[in-house]
Parts: sequence; C-alpha cells; structure tokens
Amino acid sequence: MKKKTTFFTYHFVFGEGKEKEFTVELEKSTFQALPVELENKPEWTKLDFYQCGCCPLTPKETERCPIAINMLPIVEFFDNFESYEKTRVTITSPNRSYFKDTTLQEGISSLIGLIMASSGCPIMDKLRPMAYTHLPFASLDETIFRSISSYLFAQYLLQKKGSSPDLELKGLAQLYENINAVNQGFSKRLLAIQNKDASLNALVRLDCFALSIHSSIMKDALSKLEPIFSAYFEREQGQE
Repeated sequence: MKKKTTFFTYHFVFGEGKEKEFTVELEKSTFQALPVELENKPEWTKLDFYQCGCCPLTPKETERCPIAINMLPIVEFFDNFESYEKTRVTITSPNRSYFKDTTLQEGISSLIGLIMASSGCPIMDKLRPMAYTHLPFASLDETIFRSISSYLFAQYLLQKKGSSPDLELKGLAQLYENINAVNQGFSKRLLAIQNKDASLNALVRLDCFALSIHSSIMKDALSKLEPIFSAYFEREQGQE
C-alpha cells in the first residue's frame, strides 16, 4: 500500500531566466522525508566522512549520512553559486504558497532547514514537528515561538504516557546544543567539497538561529512573549 505523502516545492529563479526546482516529499503521518533516489553517491555522503561528534549512528549499521543523501542534489547544484547572489524563491505546498526576493543564502537556508529536520538524523529528528509547521523565511522570534511550542507539546504527550514533563525547557536548551554540534559537523563536510559558499553560508545562517534560540532559553529572554498571553492571566486572576 502506497504511503500518503505531502510536499514542499522550492522554485528558484535567477538572473537571465535560469530556474531550478527542488521538491521535498514527506510521509504524511510522520513528516519524515522520503529518501532521495540517487544513482551515484559520492564519498562525502558516507557517514564517517567528517561524521558529527555527537552522532549516535555507526558506519557499520548506517553507511550514509541521512542528511547528506537528501541534501546532495542541492549541494551539487549550488556548488558554483555565491551566497550573496539574488534569487526569487517560490515555495509551494498543498495548502499555500510563499515567495520572496532574497539572497541564495536565505533561500537555501529555508530549504535545508526543512531537509535537516526531516531526513532521519537521530539528533535533528526532534525538530520534525517544526517541519510539520514549516514556515519559510521565518524570523528569529517566529522560530523561537514555534520551537518552544513544539517542545512543550512533546512534554504534554510525554506526561500523558506517564513521564515527567520538562516545563523548565532544560531539555530544549540541550537539544539546541546538540543541533549546533550537528551544524558544525556538517559544515566540515561542506568545507571539504564546496567550490563556492552558497550552501555553506546557508547552513551557517541556520546555526546562528540555533545559537540565538539556545541563548534566549538560557538567559530566560522569553518573558517578552508574556504580554501576548495576558488574556490567560486575567482569566486566572478573575477566578481567584
């Protein structure tokens, strides 16, 4: 029986009318990306090629890095592009479309963020709920809000299964430390094989977001969101 799927298509338009399209197909029930079918798998996609220090996988059981396999078409196509080059990116999903005139760095960053969260990496898998609510070109504040919302919903589900929920977000802070380690590790892969910097700087941009989220959690800088929830506090006070 064929799995039900959904998709996000990223359509890039460059100068002189050049275009390129990438589609990320995801299993609808789990939001895990379907593996990209490839005839040739270069050396740099092997798990032990600059393997991330925090990676729990072993080359004996997993020959290829799951993120590298799904990112291969993107990395190869943008190998000779600079991150500052201009593009119009249109993202289409079954429910809506987005577009933005931006740099390649931002456009690729949004695409690889979706891929990294949905490819089956044991570390990045905890961001798969973020893929479920994928928001292209999200601001830092929007990303922080979605990240915390996803994490707290996971804690609610854990509590329903009998575990103690982490309402202090300590686990979320640790998760973003691990994400930073994955980003750093994957950057080493790209540095080893890239001619120009479009894909690498897109990953650097993602890592800056991850570091900013971690910093916000550690510094308890989330109180600025509290006024948005004032109606909840007023209701509680009225019931006292």
